[in-house]
Amino acid sequence: MKAIFAILLTLALVNSSLVAKHPLDFSIKRSIMNVMMEVESKLKTNSPLDTVKEVLNEFKGAVNEE
Repeated sequence: MKAIFAILLTLALVNSSLVAKHPLDFSIKRSIMNVMMEVESKLKTNSPLDTVKEVLNEFKGAVNEE
């Protein structure tokens, strides 16, 4: 029982130090599915291809920024 408690305590300490070193970021990020749905809607409405290219470039920039 003491060994299990010691292991759990060790895991909790390691986890807390990792979270402090690499904080979690829950900001809204663009997903590839949302980008593809936006591209599809622009293609269906016959938008200029420059707008589709702009959407894809924005996604590329967001991915590179991460």
